[in-house]
Amino acid sequence: MIRPFKGTIPVTQEWGNDLVINGVHIYAQWGYKGHNGVDYGTPTGTPIIAPHGGKVIEAGFDQYGYGMYVKIENDVEGSILAHLKSFVVNAGDIITEGTEIGISDNTGNSTGPHLHWGYFRKPRNKADGYSGTTNPYLYLTENIPAPTPPAIDYKKLYEESQQKVGDLQATEARLKLEITNKDKSITERDTKITTLTSKLGQIKALCP
Repeated sequence: MIRPFKGTIPVTQEWGNDLVINGVHIYAQWGYKGHNGVDYGTPTGTPIIAPHGGKVIEAGFDQYGYGMYVKIENDVEGSILAHLKSFVVNAGDIITEGTEIGISDNTGNSTGPHLHWGYFRKPRNKADGYSGTTNPYLYLTENIPAPTPPAIDYKKLYEESQQKVGDLQATEARLKLEITNKDKSITERDTKITTLTSKLGQIKALCP
């Protein structure tokens, strides 16, 4: 499954988000726990494509909700693509993934040009608080932008490197001290052996 457009378009509303304005839970007025789709900030006139293949179940106008919209289903999944300016498919059409189905706009209950993508898996449970929809990101297989590499915190990296150098220098100093102490112990041992050997020689010379 792919995203319902080509190129890169920012997400303006995530799936499941509980939008609260002036203390009012906006989606509760429709009986939802949160947003039942993903919104993309598509400029008016953006070509919209089918995220997956299937049959066009509905292609119509919902004045107080989706505006101009298209609903596509297959045996596994379904999508509602809403707030369109127009569509070029009709109910009953069999389409494939990537087929252009219309262009985006701001029709229906919308405060600005965008695309609403409601995605669901079958069997669909419309009573789950999200109208049976789910997060489509979990099922995307293509048309996914490469993840943005995390910004490098050079200050933190420098500080960590300094710490590692300091630790290594401390280890080196400790090892050098241990070697010095061992060398001193060996020297002292050799001196004692030499002294004892000399005394033994003297004692032997005195023996009859």
